[in-house]
Amino acid sequence: MEFKFISAIINKFKIKEIAAISFFSSLILTILPDSILKNLALLEFKNNYKTAISLILIITSSYYLFNLIKAFGIIIFSRIFPDHKTAIKYMKNYMSEDEMALIIEAFYDAQNNLFVSTGKIDMSDGRKTPLESKKIIYLSSQIIYLGEFTYSLQPYARKFLNDNLRNGNIIIDKNNNKISYSLK
Repeated sequence: MEFKFISAIINKFKIKEIAAISFFSSLILTILPDSILKNLALLEFKNNYKTAISLILIITSSYYLFNLIKAFGIIIFSRIFPDHKTAIKYMKNYMSEDEMALIIEAFYDAQNNLFVSTGKIDMSDGRKTPLESKKIIYLSSQIIYLGEFTYSLQPYARKFLNDNLRNGNIIIDKNNNKISYSLK
């Protein structure tokens, strides 16, 4: 009976909620003076399960400390290696012709001779994967239409591509299906 109750609680809550409840309840049991615990009829419980309460407090504290250090690490890493610098470095040095062709197919507006912010990419096109991972494009809609997802160019990538287009570093010949580019 008691085990079914614990199992029902675990199924109802998510693991983060269980960790939070365990942390605060063990912290309260550890911090509260014995006189208050005696009035709440919890002093005997605390004395019987001191080791378990301490272990729960140590484990959940470690969990929260790990998450805090991880969050600070992500913040520091993003300050040292910002997304826009990584994306532009990738476009300048490592982007393949296939990836550039995908960007042109999806985001180039020939009538206005500029790159637009949104475009459609076929869901099975693998060329989008490195562009997503380098934060050049991102999925802007989960809704699929005729086998295509809507993607958007990051604002810094769009500006970079339009600047290179204006400066003549990207030459697109739609008639002959030729692309030449030297991004700077």
